[in-house]
Amino acid sequence: MQTEDVHLIYSERLRQRRQSLKEFLIRARAAGYLRGGAGLLIPVTVWLVFVPHVVSGWVVLIPAAAFFGLHRYYEDTHGKLNRAKRAIEFYEKGIARLENRWMGAGITHTAFADTDHLYANDLDIFGKGSLFSNCCVRHARDLVKTC
Repeated sequence: MQTEDVHLIYSERLRQRRQSLKEFLIRARAAGYLRGGAGLLIPVTVWLVFVPHVVSGWVVLIPAAAFFGLHRYYEDTHGKLNRAKRAIEFYEKGIARLENRWMGAGITHTAFADTDHLYANDLDIFGKGSLFSNCCVRHARDLVKTC
C-alpha cells in the first residue's frame, strides 16, 4: 500500500470520526437534559403521593425508571463519545506521522538521558525528535514513571 493511499484512508476515517463525535455530543447533551428532567420529576411525584395524596405510590416508579434508563443511555453515549475522541487523536497522529510532522510532538523526558555517556548524543534516544518521543504516547505516562 502506498503512503498516499494510507493518507486518504486515514483522512476519510478522521472525517467520519469527527462526524460521529458531533452526533454523540448532541445525543449526550439531550440524554443529560432528559435525565435531569426525569430526576426532577421523582421528588415531584413523591410529593404528589405523600402530601396531597393525588396519585398512587406506584407512580413514583415511572420517573425513576425513566431516570435509570436515561442514565444508562447517557453512560453508553458518553463511552462512545470518548472512543470517538480517542479515534480522532489516533488518526490525527497517524496523519502527522505520514506527513513527517511527528517530531517534537511527543514526550521528551530528558531526565533519562545520561549526558556523561560516550554515545548518548549519537544515539539520540531521549530528547526532541527522538525514538522515545515517537514511541511514548499519552497512554504510557505511568510506564514512563516506572522506567
